[in-house]
Amino acid sequence: MSTDDINDCSNNNSNKFWYEQLRDLKIKNVDNIFCAYLNINTVANKFERLVGMIDGNIDIFCIAETKLDSTYPTQQFKIPGFRDPYRLDGPKIKDPSGGLLVYVRDGIVSKFLNNFKLASEMQILPIEINLKKSKWLLLPIYRPPSMDKNAFNKTLGDLIEFYSKTYENYLILGDFNLETSDSIMKSFMDSHDLFSLIREPTCFKSERGSCIDLILTNKKYSFKNSHTFETGESDFHKMIYTVFKTTFKKLPPKLIKYRCYKKFVKADFERELLENFNVIQNLDYAAFQEIFESILEKHAPTKRKLLRGNNKPFMNRDLRNAIATRTRLWNIYVSTKSPLDLLRYKKQRNFVKSLNFKTKRAYFRNLKPESLDMTKKFWKTFKVFFSDKMKSSDKVILVENKQIVSNDGEIATIFNDYFSTLVSKLSIKQWPNDQDSLEGSIDHALHKFANQPSILKIKSYYPLISKFNFTEVSKDQVADELRF
Repeated sequence: MSTDDINDCSNNNSNKFWYEQLRDLKIKNVDNIFCAYLNINTVANKFERLVGMIDGNIDIFCIAETKLDSTYPTQQFKIPGFRDPYRLDGPKIKDPSGGLLVYVRDGIVSKFLNNFKLASEMQILPIEINLKKSKWLLLPIYRPPSMDKNAFNKTLGDLIEFYSKTYENYLILGDFNLETSDSIMKSFMDSHDLFSLIREPTCFKSERGSCIDLILTNKKYSFKNSHTFETGESDFHKMIYTVFKTTFKKLPPKLIKYRCYKKFVKADFERELLENFNVIQNLDYAAFQEIFESILEKHAPTKRKLLRGNNKPFMNRDLRNAIATRTRLWNIYVSTKSPLDLLRYKKQRNFVKSLNFKTKRAYFRNLKPESLDMTKKFWKTFKVFFSDKMKSSDKVILVENKQIVSNDGEIATIFNDYFSTLVSKLSIKQWPNDQDSLEGSIDHALHKFANQPSILKIKSYYPLISKFNFTEVSKDQVADELRF
Protein backbone atom coordinates (compact mmCIF):
# COMPACT_ATOMS: atom_id res chain seq x y z
CA MET A 1 0.00 0.00 0.00
CA SER A 2 1.55 3.29 -1.12
CA THR A 3 1.28 6.80 0.33
CA ASP A 4 -1.19 7.63 -2.44
CA ASP A 5 -3.35 4.73 -1.27
CA ILE A 6 -3.31 6.13 2.25
CA ASN A 7 -4.29 9.59 1.05
CA ASP A 8 -7.08 8.13 -1.06
CA CYS A 9 -8.23 6.14 1.95
CA SER A 10 -8.24 9.26 4.11
CA ASN A 11 -10.12 11.29 1.50
CA ASN A 12 -12.71 8.61 0.84
CA ASN A 13 -13.28 8.01 4.54
CA SER A 14 -13.05 11.55 5.88
CA ASN A 15 -16.26 10.97 7.81
CA LYS A 16 -14.68 8.05 9.69
CA PHE A 17 -12.97 8.36 13.05
CA TRP A 18 -9.17 8.14 12.90
CA TYR A 19 -9.10 4.76 14.63
CA GLU A 20 -11.57 3.37 12.07
CA GLN A 21 -9.25 4.51 9.29
CA LEU A 22 -6.32 3.00 11.16
CA ARG A 23 -8.23 -0.26 11.56
CA ASP A 24 -8.80 -0.39 7.80
CA LEU A 25 -5.02 -0.15 7.31
CA LYS A 26 -4.38 -2.75 10.01
CA ILE A 27 -6.77 -5.19 8.36
CA LYS A 28 -4.80 -4.88 5.11
CA ASN A 29 -1.53 -5.46 7.00
CA VAL A 30 -2.74 -7.72 9.80
CA ASP A 31 0.63 -9.44 10.35
CA ASN A 32 2.72 -6.24 10.28
CA ILE A 33 3.67 -4.30 13.39
CA PHE A 34 2.11 -0.83 13.77
CA CYS A 35 4.14 1.65 15.80
CA ALA A 36 2.65 5.00 16.87
CA TYR A 37 3.49 8.09 18.95
CA LEU A 38 1.23 10.77 20.41
CA ASN A 39 1.96 13.83 22.52
CA ILE A 40 -1.25 13.61 24.52
CA ASN A 41 -0.74 16.42 27.05
CA THR A 42 -2.10 14.65 30.16
CA VAL A 43 -3.09 10.99 29.92
CA ALA A 44 -4.99 10.44 33.19
CA ASN A 45 -8.32 11.90 32.06
CA LYS A 46 -8.08 10.51 28.50
CA PHE A 47 -6.91 6.97 29.20
CA GLU A 48 -10.24 5.14 28.93
CA ARG A 49 -11.01 6.64 25.52
CA LEU A 50 -7.50 5.85 24.37
CA VAL A 51 -7.78 2.15 25.26
CA GLY A 52 -10.79 1.61 23.01
CA MET A 53 -9.12 3.44 20.14
CA ILE A 54 -5.85 1.51 20.02
CA ASP A 55 -7.28 -1.94 20.75
CA GLY A 56 -6.42 -4.18 17.81
CA ASN A 57 -4.99 -1.28 15.81
CA ILE A 58 -1.55 -0.53 17.27
CA ASP A 59 1.20 -2.89 18.46
CA ILE A 60 3.74 -0.44 19.91
CA PHE A 61 2.31 2.80 21.27
CA CYS A 62 4.37 5.65 22.76
CA ILE A 63 2.64 8.43 24.70
CA ALA A 64 4.41 11.68 25.61
CA GLU A 65 3.61 14.46 28.06
CA THR A 66 1.73 12.02 30.27
CA LYS A 67 2.11 14.42 33.23
CA LEU A 68 2.09 11.62 35.80
CA ASP A 69 3.81 11.38 39.15
CA SER A 70 4.12 8.85 41.96
CA THR A 71 0.50 9.39 43.00
CA TYR A 72 -0.58 7.48 39.86
CA PRO A 73 0.18 3.73 40.14
CA THR A 74 1.33 2.04 36.93
CA GLN A 75 -1.34 -0.66 37.31
CA GLN A 76 -3.93 2.04 36.70
CA PHE A 77 -2.68 2.34 33.12
CA LYS A 78 -2.51 -1.32 32.09
CA ILE A 79 -4.13 -2.26 28.78
CA PRO A 80 -5.35 -5.85 28.13
CA GLY A 81 -3.25 -7.51 25.45
CA PHE A 82 -0.17 -5.41 26.26
CA ARG A 83 2.61 -6.01 28.73
CA ASP A 84 2.96 -3.62 31.67
CA PRO A 85 3.86 -0.22 30.23
CA TYR A 86 7.40 1.13 30.30
CA ARG A 87 7.17 4.39 32.21
CA LEU A 88 9.27 7.49 32.74
CA ASP A 89 7.80 10.39 34.68
CA GLY A 90 8.98 13.88 33.86
CA PRO A 91 10.64 16.21 36.37
CA LYS A 92 8.22 17.82 38.82
CA ILE A 93 8.69 21.57 39.08
CA LYS A 94 5.34 22.83 40.37
CA ASP A 95 3.00 20.34 38.69
CA PRO A 96 3.85 17.07 36.90
CA SER A 97 5.25 17.78 33.42
CA GLY A 98 6.52 15.73 30.53
CA GLY A 99 6.68 11.96 30.96
CA LEU A 100 6.55 8.88 28.72
CA LEU A 101 4.46 5.69 28.60
CA VAL A 102 5.30 2.92 26.12
CA TYR A 103 2.99 -0.02 25.41
CA VAL A 104 4.25 -3.18 23.65
CA ARG A 105 1.77 -5.84 22.62
CA ASP A 106 1.99 -9.28 24.24
CA GLY A 107 4.06 -11.66 22.13
CA ILE A 108 6.58 -9.02 21.03
CA VAL A 109 9.75 -9.60 23.04
CA SER A 110 10.99 -6.39 24.62
CA LYS A 111 13.04 -5.15 27.55
CA PHE A 112 14.08 -1.87 29.17
CA LEU A 113 17.73 -0.88 28.65
CA ASN A 114 19.46 0.85 31.54
CA ASN A 115 23.17 0.36 30.86
CA PHE A 116 23.56 3.97 29.71
CA LYS A 117 23.09 6.39 32.60
CA LEU A 118 20.84 9.31 31.74
CA ALA A 119 20.39 12.54 33.68
CA SER A 120 17.03 12.75 35.45
CA GLU A 121 15.84 15.62 33.24
CA MET A 122 16.48 13.64 30.02
CA GLN A 123 13.19 12.13 28.88
CA ILE A 124 14.46 9.19 26.84
CA LEU A 125 13.24 5.61 27.36
CA PRO A 126 15.57 3.06 25.66
CA ILE A 127 13.83 -0.25 24.86
CA GLU A 128 14.96 -3.33 22.95
CA ILE A 129 12.42 -4.80 20.51
CA ASN A 130 13.19 -8.33 19.32
CA LEU A 131 11.54 -9.26 16.01
CA LYS A 132 12.49 -12.75 14.89
CA LYS A 133 16.16 -12.48 13.91
CA SER A 134 16.44 -8.69 14.10
CA LYS A 135 16.72 -6.53 17.20
CA TRP A 136 15.73 -2.88 17.25
CA LEU A 137 16.78 -0.07 19.55
CA LEU A 138 13.50 1.77 20.20
CA LEU A 139 13.96 5.30 21.57
CA PRO A 140 10.76 7.13 22.58
CA ILE A 141 11.72 10.69 23.56
CA TYR A 142 10.29 14.03 24.59
CA ARG A 143 12.28 17.28 24.59
CA PRO A 144 10.51 20.13 26.41
CA PRO A 145 10.83 23.50 24.66
CA SER A 146 12.73 24.84 27.69
CA MET A 147 15.50 22.22 27.43
CA ASP A 148 18.68 23.12 25.58
CA LYS A 149 18.40 21.46 22.16
CA ASN A 150 22.17 21.03 21.75
CA ALA A 151 22.48 19.27 25.12
CA PHE A 152 19.50 17.00 24.42
CA ASN A 153 20.69 15.95 20.94
CA LYS A 154 24.23 15.37 22.24
CA THR A 155 22.91 13.06 24.98
CA LEU A 156 20.71 11.23 22.50
CA GLY A 157 23.68 10.89 20.13
CA ASP A 158 25.92 9.53 22.89
CA LEU A 159 23.24 6.99 23.79
CA ILE A 160 22.99 5.82 20.17
CA GLU A 161 26.79 5.48 19.97
CA PHE A 162 26.81 3.49 23.20
CA TYR A 163 24.19 0.98 22.03
CA SER A 164 25.45 0.85 18.41
CA LYS A 165 27.86 -1.89 19.50
CA THR A 166 24.86 -4.14 20.18
CA TYR A 167 22.12 -2.83 17.87
CA GLU A 168 22.31 -2.12 14.15
CA ASN A 169 18.72 -0.88 13.81
CA TYR A 170 17.40 2.32 15.44
CA LEU A 171 13.88 3.72 15.62
CA ILE A 172 13.44 7.09 17.38
CA LEU A 173 9.94 8.45 17.99
CA GLY A 174 9.29 11.72 19.69
CA ASP A 175 8.42 15.35 20.00
CA PHE A 176 11.75 17.10 19.42
CA ASN A 177 10.19 20.57 19.34
CA LEU A 178 12.50 20.99 16.34
CA GLU A 179 11.88 20.58 12.63
CA THR A 180 14.24 18.58 10.43
CA SER A 181 15.10 21.81 8.59
CA ASP A 182 16.74 23.14 11.76
CA SER A 183 20.54 23.14 11.46
CA ILE A 184 20.95 21.30 14.77
CA MET A 185 18.57 18.53 13.67
CA LYS A 186 20.26 18.30 10.27
CA SER A 187 23.65 17.87 11.92
CA PHE A 188 22.27 15.28 14.36
CA MET A 189 20.59 13.22 11.62
CA ASP A 190 23.63 13.36 9.33
CA SER A 191 25.95 12.26 12.14
CA HIS A 192 23.95 9.11 12.79
CA ASP A 193 22.70 8.44 9.24
CA LEU A 194 19.06 8.98 10.24
CA PHE A 195 16.09 9.51 7.93
CA SER A 196 12.76 11.12 8.85
CA LEU A 197 9.68 9.05 7.96
CA ILE A 198 7.26 11.92 8.71
CA ARG A 199 7.23 14.86 6.29
CA GLU A 200 3.93 16.63 7.01
CA PRO A 201 2.95 19.07 9.80
CA THR A 202 2.18 17.38 13.11
CA CYS A 203 1.76 20.29 15.54
CA PHE A 204 -0.67 23.15 14.95
CA LYS A 205 0.06 25.80 17.54
CA SER A 206 0.25 28.07 14.50
CA GLU A 207 -2.03 28.09 11.47
CA ARG A 208 0.67 26.76 9.17
CA GLY A 209 1.67 23.96 11.51
CA SER A 210 5.11 22.44 12.02
CA CYS A 211 6.64 18.98 11.73
CA ILE A 212 8.19 18.54 15.19
CA ASP A 213 6.84 15.06 16.05
CA LEU A 214 9.30 12.82 14.23
CA ILE A 215 10.03 9.19 13.47
CA LEU A 216 13.74 8.78 12.71
CA THR A 217 15.49 5.60 11.62
CA ASN A 218 18.69 4.42 9.98
CA LYS A 219 16.71 1.71 8.11
CA LYS A 220 14.13 3.66 6.13
CA TYR A 221 13.41 0.76 3.76
CA SER A 222 12.24 -1.37 6.69
CA PHE A 223 9.05 0.71 7.02
CA LYS A 224 5.96 1.61 5.02
CA ASN A 225 2.73 3.59 5.37
CA SER A 226 4.21 6.32 7.59
CA HIS A 227 1.47 8.88 8.18
CA THR A 228 -0.37 11.08 10.70
CA PHE A 229 -3.87 11.13 12.17
CA GLU A 230 -5.84 13.79 14.00
CA THR A 231 -7.12 12.03 17.13
CA GLY A 232 -8.75 14.90 18.96
CA GLU A 233 -7.09 13.71 22.18
CA SER A 234 -4.15 16.13 22.13
CA ASP A 235 -4.14 19.90 22.34
CA PHE A 236 -2.12 20.63 19.20
CA HIS A 237 -0.47 17.38 18.12
CA LYS A 238 -1.40 14.74 15.59
CA MET A 239 -0.61 11.08 16.17
CA ILE A 240 2.29 9.85 14.01
CA TYR A 241 2.74 6.22 13.06
CA THR A 242 4.67 3.84 10.83
CA VAL A 243 4.44 0.16 9.89
CA PHE A 244 7.25 -2.38 9.93
CA LYS A 245 7.52 -4.18 6.61
CA THR A 246 8.52 -7.36 8.38
CA THR A 247 5.71 -9.58 9.59
CA PHE A 248 5.82 -11.00 13.07
CA LYS A 249 3.69 -13.63 14.71
CA LYS A 250 5.15 -15.04 17.87
CA LEU A 251 3.51 -18.41 18.40
CA PRO A 252 2.30 -19.23 21.90
CA PRO A 253 4.09 -22.07 23.70
CA LYS A 254 2.69 -25.54 23.13
CA LEU A 255 1.65 -27.69 26.07
CA ILE A 256 2.19 -31.35 25.22
CA LYS A 257 1.36 -34.43 27.26
CA TYR A 258 3.46 -37.59 27.16
CA ARG A 259 4.07 -40.75 29.14
CA CYS A 260 7.37 -41.17 30.92
CA TYR A 261 8.76 -44.67 30.46
CA LYS A 262 12.01 -43.93 32.28
CA LYS A 263 11.17 -46.32 35.17
CA PHE A 264 8.77 -48.54 33.23
CA VAL A 265 9.28 -52.28 33.71
CA LYS A 266 7.19 -54.28 31.31
CA ALA A 267 7.14 -57.44 33.46
CA ASP A 268 5.87 -55.56 36.54
CA PHE A 269 3.19 -53.82 34.50
CA GLU A 270 1.97 -57.10 32.97
CA ARG A 271 1.98 -58.86 36.37
CA GLU A 272 -0.17 -56.20 38.04
CA LEU A 273 -2.50 -56.12 35.05
CA LEU A 274 -2.87 -59.90 35.25
CA GLU A 275 -3.63 -59.73 38.98
CA ASN A 276 -6.57 -57.45 38.20
CA PHE A 277 -7.68 -59.43 35.17
CA ASN A 278 -10.23 -61.52 37.07
CA VAL A 279 -11.85 -58.35 38.36
CA ILE A 280 -11.81 -56.75 34.93
CA GLN A 281 -13.55 -59.70 33.24
CA ASN A 282 -16.75 -59.10 35.15
CA LEU A 283 -16.90 -55.36 34.48
CA ASP A 284 -18.03 -53.30 31.52
CA TYR A 285 -15.62 -51.53 29.18
CA ALA A 286 -15.69 -48.22 31.08
CA ALA A 287 -14.58 -49.99 34.27
CA PHE A 288 -11.89 -51.89 32.35
CA GLN A 289 -10.57 -48.66 30.88
CA GLU A 290 -10.45 -46.98 34.28
CA ILE A 291 -8.51 -49.85 35.89
CA PHE A 292 -6.15 -50.22 32.92
CA GLU A 293 -5.33 -46.50 32.83
CA SER A 294 -4.78 -46.34 36.59
CA ILE A 295 -2.27 -49.20 36.41
CA LEU A 296 -0.57 -47.65 33.36
CA GLU A 297 -0.41 -44.28 35.12
CA LYS A 298 1.36 -45.93 38.05
CA HIS A 299 4.08 -47.51 35.87
CA ALA A 300 4.29 -44.83 33.14
CA PRO A 301 2.97 -41.55 34.57
CA THR A 302 1.66 -38.78 32.33
CA LYS A 303 3.80 -35.65 32.26
CA ARG A 304 3.40 -32.20 30.73
CA LYS A 305 5.98 -30.08 28.98
CA LEU A 306 5.96 -26.59 27.47
CA LEU A 307 7.63 -26.25 24.08
CA ARG A 308 8.38 -23.13 22.08
CA GLY A 309 5.68 -22.24 19.60
CA ASN A 310 8.17 -22.75 16.75
CA ASN A 311 9.82 -25.82 18.26
CA LYS A 312 11.69 -27.91 15.71
CA PRO A 313 11.20 -31.70 15.72
CA PHE A 314 14.95 -32.38 15.74
CA MET A 315 15.53 -30.31 18.91
CA ASN A 316 16.88 -32.36 21.81
CA ARG A 317 18.19 -31.65 25.30
CA ASP A 318 21.87 -31.42 24.30
CA LEU A 319 21.22 -28.85 21.57
CA ARG A 320 18.84 -26.86 23.79
CA ASN A 321 21.44 -26.67 26.58
CA ALA A 322 24.18 -25.69 24.12
CA ILE A 323 22.06 -22.82 22.78
CA ALA A 324 21.32 -21.63 26.33
CA THR A 325 25.04 -21.66 27.13
CA ARG A 326 25.79 -19.67 23.97
CA THR A 327 23.23 -17.02 24.97
CA ARG A 328 24.63 -16.83 28.50
CA LEU A 329 28.20 -16.33 27.22
CA TRP A 330 27.03 -13.59 24.86
CA ASN A 331 25.32 -11.74 27.70
CA ILE A 332 28.52 -11.98 29.74
CA TYR A 333 30.53 -10.50 26.87
CA VAL A 334 28.05 -7.64 26.37
CA SER A 335 28.47 -6.81 30.05
CA THR A 336 32.26 -7.09 30.30
CA LYS A 337 33.49 -6.40 26.71
CA SER A 338 36.40 -8.69 27.56
CA PRO A 339 38.28 -10.26 24.59
CA LEU A 340 38.51 -13.50 26.58
CA ASP A 341 34.72 -13.61 27.05
CA LEU A 342 34.28 -12.91 23.33
CA LEU A 343 36.58 -15.83 22.53
CA ARG A 344 34.55 -18.13 24.80
CA TYR A 345 31.34 -17.02 23.11
CA LYS A 346 32.71 -17.63 19.60
CA LYS A 347 33.92 -21.09 20.60
CA GLN A 348 30.47 -21.99 21.94
CA ARG A 349 28.77 -20.43 18.89
CA ASN A 350 30.82 -22.64 16.56
CA PHE A 351 30.03 -25.67 18.71
CA VAL A 352 26.29 -24.94 18.49
CA LYS A 353 26.50 -24.60 14.72
CA SER A 354 28.27 -27.95 14.42
CA LEU A 355 25.93 -29.69 16.86
CA ASN A 356 22.88 -28.27 15.07
CA PHE A 357 24.07 -29.74 11.78
CA LYS A 358 24.80 -33.14 13.32
CA THR A 359 21.45 -33.24 15.12
CA LYS A 360 19.53 -32.47 11.92
CA ARG A 361 21.46 -35.11 10.00
CA ALA A 362 20.80 -37.74 12.68
CA TYR A 363 17.11 -36.82 12.74
CA PHE A 364 16.66 -37.38 9.00
CA ARG A 365 18.71 -40.56 9.00
CA ASN A 366 16.42 -42.06 11.62
CA LEU A 367 13.22 -41.19 9.75
CA LYS A 368 11.27 -44.14 8.41
CA PRO A 369 10.18 -43.44 4.81
CA GLU A 370 7.19 -45.77 5.09
CA SER A 371 5.74 -43.56 7.84
CA LEU A 372 5.78 -40.51 5.55
CA ASP A 373 3.69 -41.91 2.71
CA MET A 374 0.68 -39.84 3.77
CA THR A 375 0.71 -36.22 2.55
CA LYS A 376 -0.25 -34.81 5.97
CA LYS A 377 2.58 -36.60 7.76
CA PHE A 378 5.08 -35.54 5.11
CA TRP A 379 4.24 -31.82 5.38
CA LYS A 380 4.11 -31.94 9.18
CA THR A 381 7.67 -33.31 9.18
CA PHE A 382 9.29 -31.11 6.55
CA LYS A 383 7.38 -27.81 6.59
CA VAL A 384 9.30 -26.49 9.62
CA PHE A 385 12.53 -26.60 7.59
CA PHE A 386 11.21 -24.37 4.82
CA SER A 387 11.44 -20.57 4.56
CA ASP A 388 10.03 -18.34 7.31
CA LYS A 389 8.08 -16.59 4.54
CA MET A 390 5.63 -19.48 4.55
CA LYS A 391 2.52 -18.74 6.57
CA SER A 392 2.18 -20.68 9.80
CA SER A 393 -1.16 -22.34 10.47
CA ASP A 394 -0.57 -22.67 14.22
CA LYS A 395 -2.17 -19.29 14.93
CA VAL A 396 -5.34 -18.21 13.13
CA ILE A 397 -6.30 -14.55 12.77
CA LEU A 398 -9.64 -13.61 11.21
CA VAL A 399 -11.05 -10.36 9.93
CA GLU A 400 -14.77 -10.50 10.74
CA ASN A 401 -17.01 -7.49 10.02
CA LYS A 402 -13.89 -5.28 9.87
CA GLN A 403 -12.81 -6.50 13.31
CA ILE A 404 -9.56 -8.38 13.84
CA VAL A 405 -10.28 -11.56 15.83
CA SER A 406 -7.37 -13.46 17.39
CA ASN A 407 -8.97 -15.02 20.48
CA ASP A 408 -9.13 -18.81 20.06
CA GLY A 409 -12.58 -19.10 21.65
CA GLU A 410 -14.11 -16.43 19.42
CA ILE A 411 -12.48 -17.97 16.32
CA ALA A 412 -13.88 -21.42 17.22
CA THR A 413 -17.38 -19.93 17.59
CA ILE A 414 -17.13 -18.17 14.21
CA PHE A 415 -15.98 -21.38 12.48
CA ASN A 416 -18.73 -23.41 14.17
CA ASP A 417 -21.44 -20.96 13.15
CA TYR A 418 -20.16 -20.88 9.58
CA PHE A 419 -19.71 -24.60 8.94
CA SER A 420 -22.80 -25.74 10.85
CA THR A 421 -24.99 -23.74 8.46
CA LEU A 422 -22.87 -24.11 5.33
CA VAL A 423 -24.80 -26.98 3.68
CA SER A 424 -28.16 -25.33 4.18
CA LYS A 425 -26.91 -22.26 2.30
CA LEU A 426 -25.77 -24.25 -0.74
CA SER A 427 -28.10 -24.60 -3.71
CA ILE A 428 -28.33 -28.40 -3.50
CA LYS A 429 -31.64 -30.08 -4.16
CA GLN A 430 -32.53 -32.16 -1.13
CA TRP A 431 -33.11 -35.84 -1.90
CA PRO A 432 -36.58 -37.11 -0.97
CA ASN A 433 -36.57 -38.76 2.45
CA ASP A 434 -40.10 -40.05 2.72
CA GLN A 435 -41.04 -43.09 4.77
CA ASP A 436 -41.69 -45.40 1.82
CA SER A 437 -37.99 -45.25 0.87
CA LEU A 438 -37.32 -47.82 3.60
CA GLU A 439 -40.24 -50.07 2.68
CA GLY A 440 -41.19 -52.26 -0.26
CA SER A 441 -39.11 -54.63 -2.37
CA ILE A 442 -35.38 -54.39 -3.15
CA ASP A 443 -36.22 -53.70 -6.78
CA HIS A 444 -38.32 -50.72 -5.68
CA ALA A 445 -35.43 -49.30 -3.64
CA LEU A 446 -32.93 -49.82 -6.49
CA HIS A 447 -35.23 -48.05 -8.91
CA LYS A 448 -35.93 -45.21 -6.45
CA PHE A 449 -32.23 -44.43 -5.80
CA ALA A 450 -30.87 -45.22 -9.24
CA ASN A 451 -30.17 -41.53 -9.98
CA GLN A 452 -29.09 -40.52 -6.47
CA PRO A 453 -25.89 -38.36 -6.83
CA SER A 454 -23.68 -40.57 -4.66
CA ILE A 455 -24.80 -43.71 -6.51
CA LEU A 456 -24.01 -42.10 -9.88
CA LYS A 457 -20.59 -41.05 -8.56
CA ILE A 458 -19.81 -44.60 -7.45
CA LYS A 459 -20.87 -45.94 -10.84
CA SER A 460 -18.54 -43.48 -12.61
CA TYR A 461 -15.56 -44.78 -10.63
CA TYR A 462 -16.57 -48.47 -10.67
CA PRO A 463 -18.36 -49.26 -13.94
CA LEU A 464 -20.61 -52.31 -13.80
CA ILE A 465 -19.00 -55.07 -15.88
CA SER A 466 -21.02 -58.07 -14.74
CA LYS A 467 -24.10 -58.33 -12.58
CA PHE A 468 -23.75 -59.52 -9.01
CA ASN A 469 -26.29 -62.02 -7.68
CA PHE A 470 -26.85 -64.36 -4.74
CA THR A 471 -27.07 -68.13 -4.96
CA GLU A 472 -28.78 -70.34 -2.43
CA VAL A 473 -26.40 -72.14 -0.03
CA SER A 474 -27.28 -75.20 2.05
CA LYS A 475 -26.28 -75.85 5.68
CA ASP A 476 -24.01 -78.72 4.60
CA GLN A 477 -22.02 -76.39 2.29
CA VAL A 478 -21.52 -73.94 5.12
CA ALA A 479 -20.39 -76.74 7.46
CA ASP A 480 -17.89 -77.98 4.84
CA GLU A 481 -16.42 -74.50 4.48
CA LEU A 482 -16.01 -74.15 8.24
CA ARG A 483 -14.10 -77.46 8.49
CA PHE A 484 -11.37 -75.99 6.29
